[in-house]
Amino acid sequence: DVYLIEQLEKCQNPSRAVLTTYPPGYYLPNNIPEETRATILTPWKFDRKNILRQKGRVLERCIETKLSKSTGNDNIPCMLYAGGFNFSMSKILSICPYEELHHLFFGEEISMAVRLYTHGFDLYAPPQSVCYHLWSRNHRPIFQTDIGESSADDCNNEKYENLAVISRDRVFQQLLGNVDGFGTIRTASEFANALRVDFTKFIIEENAVDVGLDPTSFVASQTVEPSTSTSSSEVLETILGIVADNQASDKQF
Repeated sequence: DVYLIEQLEKCQNPSRAVLTTYPPGYYLPNNIPEETRATILTPWKFDRKNILRQKGRVLERCIETKLSKSTGNDNIPCMLYAGGFNFSMSKILSICPYEELHHLFFGEEISMAVRLYTHGFDLYAPPQSVCYHLWSRNHRPIFQTDIGESSADDCNNEKYENLAVISRDRVFQQLLGNVDGFGTIRTASEFANALRVDFTKFIIEENAVDVGLDPTSFVASQTVEPSTSTSSSEVLETILGIVADNQASDKQF
């Protein structure tokens, strides 16, 4: 916490800054890696329900940005938000609280990202890893396979999917700037342009994954691209590289 508070105070406006990223993974029972290099969130792909998925990319080394050169703020600017790790002042809870997006898993992070952007919050990745996440779900039951959308109960499946459809539509409208609850400092259109993603045609620009950094800044050989069909073993083979969608095997908490 001391380190994160110090990093937050380096930002131009600490009260409107968020430190956020997907952290490297660890293994049970307590096998914590020595990886401390920074990870930064980048656009990844649109899934079959047209929700933008994101991933974390590991940086080869500490990098110097235009921001760090001019201000001494060595946090790395980013556009995306991680639900599992985000550090900010508590006033964010009253300015931009979580939406009531019932039974929506993929989509809540991009919803927060665009709304925070319109309220004038700037997002950053810390210049080094500060925590680790247990990406594997193999050790415990999860909601989706118990009573959620992947359960054997067809009635539950239909009920939860109907609620999820409503929530996804809310997110789609947010990304187009067609709903209330937005700030007035920046627009959803400006967010999409800065992210280099077209939310009407579901297109990610070619270099959007580099988030304005030199492509050589990243660890190229370490990648993870999990989805709802990716196995935990596949994820764990490379989880110290790119980690995607607060998810691991299928982003099921």
